[in-house]
Parts: sequence; structure tokens; C-alpha cells
Amino acid sequence: MYLQLVTKRQANRLRRIGFNWKVKDIFILHTARVMFPDTMEIEDNWNQYEETLSRPSIPLALQWARETFHCKCEVTIMDWETDAYAGMLLFPDMQEPVSTRVFEERAWAENELLSKVIEYIISLRLAE
Repeated sequence: MYLQLVTKRQANRLRRIGFNWKVKDIFILHTARVMFPDTMEIEDNWNQYEETLSRPSIPLALQWARETFHCKCEVTIMDWETDAYAGMLLFPDMQEPVSTRVFEERAWAENELLSKVIEYIISLRLAE
């Protein structure tokens, strides 16, 4: 088992919607992902700098969304025998929850859930 980090696209979109928590991992913009020795193991809000993007874990990004936007977003097991997982999200203004596809791996369900949460927040901002 490994800690799944957000993709570069997710990191970019998280910055766009205001992600500002301190994390250790980063993307350097316009180049491959690198870590410099002087920045290794330093937690910072990397989104405050023009040349970097914060790269949180997917569970941390989902926790940030829950606390910031007061939404419910979590992955649930759909079938105990086959280990099938799906994500569910519900924002205060939604009539019914939205679900992700069903995945055999929890990590994939979390990844798709985060993408759906980000898309919904962006759509809310565009509607304003």
C-alpha cells in the first residue's frame, strides 16, 4: 500500500480553487517533478509561489474539501466479496448525492472522487 498523491492536473486545479494547506511534496512548473535537497521534508503552502504547485495526498485533498466547502465526500465499499469501491459526494446545495464509477481498488475510487469534487467546485465558481 502506498500513499496516493494528486496528479499534476489535480494539483493545478486545487490551486485554482484555493488549496492552501502545507504539504511536503511539490510539482515544479514547466519541468519534470523534482525535489531539491534544501526543500526536502519542508512543509509549506507551495501554491503561494509562482513556480511550484502543492502536491497533497488524495485523502488530504478530500479532507481539505470537506472542511473548506462543507461537503460530504467519501469512498465506500460496494461489495464485500469482490472489494468493489465507489465514491459519493454531496454538497449542501445538491438534492441527491453523486457517485463515481465502481472500482476494484480503493485508491482509484478516491482519485475519481477527488476529480469530481474539484469539477463541482469549479462549476460553482463559474456559475457565480
